Amino acid sequence: MLVNKSKLLLILAIGLLMSAVMSGSAFAVPVDANYTVRPLLRVGSGVAQDGLQVNGPTNATQSQNVVGESWSTVDLATGTVKMYAEGNGAQPGLQTYGGFSERLTIQGGGGTTWNMGFDLIGEISGGLGSSAPGGPRPQVFYNLGIVVFQAGVANYTNVLGIAGDSCWGQDTLNCTPAPAPLANVSFSDIISIPVDDYPSDDTFSLSIDENILASVLLPSNNVLLDLFVYTNVIVSTGSAGSAVTGVTDYVSDFSNTATFGQTFAPGVNAYSSSGQFMGLSTPPQSVPTPPQSVPEPATFALFGIGLAGLGFARKKRKSA
Repeated sequence: MLVNKSKLLLILAIGLLMSAVMSGSAFAVPVDANYTVRPLLRVGSGVAQDGLQVNGPTNATQSQNVVGESWSTVDLATGTVKMYAEGNGAQPGLQTYGGFSERLTIQGGGGTTWNMGFDLIGEISGGLGSSAPGGPRPQVFYNLGIVVFQAGVANYTNVLGIAGDSCWGQDTLNCTPAPAPLANVSFSDIISIPVDDYPSDDTFSLSIDENILASVLLPSNNVLLDLFVYTNVIVSTGSAGSAVTGVTDYVSDFSNTATFGQTFAPGVNAYSSSGQFMGLSTPPQSVPTPPQSVPEPATFALFGIGLAGLGFARKKRKSA
C-alpha cells in the first residue's frame, strides 16, 4: 500500500537529519580511503552507532539489542549488505544502513561501458492493534544508491554532498567546483503500514523488491575511479513511548540482500584497491594519480543520507 508522505514524518525526518549532522561522528580531513565498509545503526533520533572500517577489514557488522534488536553487515568481497531490525510500536524507530566504497583501476576499456546494478529485497511484517486518532502514521522509508567519481574527488564523508552540489563544503563565493559524478543513481520510497486495516486484519506484511542500474562510459584505457554504494531502511512506528501507534510489533528482514553486481566489456581488466572486491585483485604498480581531494567540512553529514531522501517526491529517480 503506497501513500504520499505525511507532514509529521517529514518533520521527524528533518529533525533526525539535523541531529545526524550536528551530533553524529565527526571526522577531520580523512585518510585516503581506498576502500571502506560501513554498517550503521540508529535508534530513534539518537547518535548513530557506526561500524566504519577504512582501508582495513573488508567485512564488518554493527548490532544493538538495547531497543528491540537491529544489525547490519557489509561484505566488500561479495558486494552485499544485510540488515535486520525488530521492535514494537512503543519503542523509537530503528534505522539500519549499510554502504561500501572501492577504488578501482580499469585498463583497456576506453570507449566501453562499465555496467552496475544494486538490488534491495526484503520484507517488513508484524502485528496490528488499535491506534490513536490523528496520531503519526507508522511508515517505512528505504533507499539505495550508486555513485561513481574520478578517484580522489569525494570520500565517505562527503560523497552525497558533492554529488548534489559541486561546491558543497566550500565558500560559495570562492568555490572551485568539483568534477561532476560519472554516475549518480538513486531510488527512495515511503510505504505506509496499513494500520487502518485493523481490526479486520491483525497482521501486516510489506514486500520491497527494488533494483537500480548505473553505467559509466570509460574515457580512456587506464582510469582510476571511486565507487560508492549504499542502502538504508528506517521503520518509524510513531511516537516513542506510545502503545497506540497501530503497530504492536514488527520485523524488518533484509538479511538476504542487498547485492551489487557489475560487468565489463570483453578484454577489459579491472582491479580493486582492497584486492577482494567482487573477486578483483590488487592493481598493477603503475596506475593514474588521482586529483587532489575537494575540501570537506569537519561535520559528518553522510549518516543522514537516508533521511535526506524524505525531502523528495515518492519514487524520485536521479541519474547522471
